[in-house]
Formats: sequence, structure tokens, C-alpha cells
Amino acid sequence: MTIQARFSSLARASHLQGLLALTMTLAGCLAPPAEDFPEPEQTPPFLDLLQADPPITEVVSVASRDQKPFAIPVRSEDRGERLWGGLHLDFKLETEVRVEITPPEEPSTLDDTRRSLTFTWNVVATPGCHQLALLVTHERNFDFETWKPKPEVSQGDVAIATWWVLVDGQPESPTDCPAGTAP
Repeated sequence: MTIQARFSSLARASHLQGLLALTMTLAGCLAPPAEDFPEPEQTPPFLDLLQADPPITEVVSVASRDQKPFAIPVRSEDRGERLWGGLHLDFKLETEVRVEITPPEEPSTLDDTRRSLTFTWNVVATPGCHQLALLVTHERNFDFETWKPKPEVSQGDVAIATWWVLVDGQPESPTDCPAGTAP
């Protein structure tokens, strides 16, 4: 290869590298401004059931008049709206009792993994095995009369966590609760 051919080849390679560098530099300038990106849509709450405390996979033994703390991580795109939770004993059964409303969780974004709904259940229940259900939804969807999501707003904007609780050791064994029989 002649010197002139070698120089021409190096010049083309150098020219291509320069174009590549210029293209990469300009690429950052070609991104649309932040105001052109749409606002994220509100999402239903997501409860991290595997991180619930106490675990939803175990029967929780409590005594009447105990104060039992609960916590469950939550994520959602809230668009400025707070989350509320309604705690129900024996949800959707004839013996259903509204237990309490959780303190509201301030609005955040879906990528915020530090949020958690925390509440304390003041145990008032007959001895035996009961289901304790937490229904979580956004404020506009929460019915403060029934402590449930408003059916006319959005049934899709709700998350539910369920614990099985054994009050006053009745029946004799946690395996007598439905959750205690799972493999």
C-alpha cells in the first residue's frame, strides 16, 4: 500500500470518528424538553405481600385486648392523591366488622420503595379463627362510611391484603385456621 493510500485510509477513519463523536454530542441536544413527556398515569396501589409484618403466610396468634402492630410496603403512582386503608374483620362474611381506618399515606411515585402502611389493631373479637383484611385505595375512591372503595369510582384502584388471626388460642391449634392448613 502506498503512503498516499495509507494516508487516505487514515483520513477516512479519522473523519468517521469525528462524525461519530459529533453525532453522539448532538444526540443529547435532540431529546425533547421535559415538558413534552406526558405525566405518568395514576396506578392502583401495589402491596408487597411477601414483606408484610406479620407475614400473611402465617396464622397470627393474638389475645383479646392486645394491640397488634401491622406493616405492609406499598407502591403506587398517586398523582397527588393520598392512600387510605380500611381494616375489616371477617370481610364479606355475615360477621364482618369494620375495625379501623389506617393513617393516610402521603402521595408518592411508583418508584418510591420506602413507603409502608402501618397500623395497630386493637384486638376486639370473639375467640377463634378470623380473617383480617386490609383494603387500600386512593382518597377519591375511599368511602369513609363503609371503609371500602366506592364501587362507582373504580374497583380497579384497590389492593387487598389478608391475614388469618387466631384470637385467644381458640381453636386449640393454628392449624385449625384455614391458612394454617396450607402446605
